[in-house]
Amino acid sequence: MKTKASWWFLLGAFALWLLGSLPRFVRGVTANAPGGISYALGQMVGFAVIPFLVAYIARGRKGDWGGFSKWFFFGLLICGGLTAVRPVEDWRYWSTDQMKKHLGEIIKNEQNGHPNSAVAGRTPFDDVLRGYSADVAEEGKTYEATVAAIDVTDIYTPRSFATKESIQQVMRRVQALAAANSNFYNFWISEPKAVEKRLGQSSASDNDQRNFMVGFHKTYDNSPMERLLKARCDWSASVISLYSFALMHSSEIHVSGQQLVIGPKCIDGFKQKEDASFALRRTVLALRAEVDKSIQETRNAFGLKIQ
Repeated sequence: MKTKASWWFLLGAFALWLLGSLPRFVRGVTANAPGGISYALGQMVGFAVIPFLVAYIARGRKGDWGGFSKWFFFGLLICGGLTAVRPVEDWRYWSTDQMKKHLGEIIKNEQNGHPNSAVAGRTPFDDVLRGYSADVAEEGKTYEATVAAIDVTDIYTPRSFATKESIQQVMRRVQALAAANSNFYNFWISEPKAVEKRLGQSSASDNDQRNFMVGFHKTYDNSPMERLLKARCDWSASVISLYSFALMHSSEIHVSGQQLVIGPKCIDGFKQKEDASFALRRTVLALRAEVDKSIQETRNAFGLKIQ
């Protein structure tokens, strides 16, 4: 009877092991975990290691295999219960919604000025994301403050072409705007290197780092924001080109009342540059709307409410 009971405990232990480890195996295979199936198999084995060692030390090494089976059974039962009460916190097992919520909390805290606020769980990418969000927020504030101090409301107006002095004044302001646009764009295209450097200093495995950067580049490269920043650079350059042309032909350009009068020798060249600049400005406005929409969609996806 004692031997029969021992076999029942062993069968029960095997059943508990399957119930506790199979979900881990499935999550390990389907999740973005390094090692794939081998990682998942390791999780299955790991679930039984501690109960097995405890049972062996307590009873198995003494030859009491009946006691070993009981200790092994109840050890698995306890481990399974603890896992049910407090699920595995390995980020590789998180659902998409869990990961979005986690990342959203980090972004929200950073943008609300509370970067050190606690969030549930942890991934090797948390500090990478915090650093990236801080970089973008700081550079964005610098850019907005610089642009706000530059008055370009008179661009394209007849009075801005009235004299050499007025043309030069506009050019100086637009050149300052062009420098701000260029600085922000150069920051944006160089930021992936900063992200990769931070990632290399994290605890993420090489495989996790590669997967992270693949996903990062997929959404970052040629994004609406990158295209907007590039379009701003192109537009400010086109305005400088237009006013440089006007300065070279200032003797052919004057204002009559509220109308800009351009001499026949340069009217075609002026209109060509003006039309090109107008077209780029329309591109900037269209991309600005696209970026605003993308930001709102991102906030909705991550449940963000920025204060």
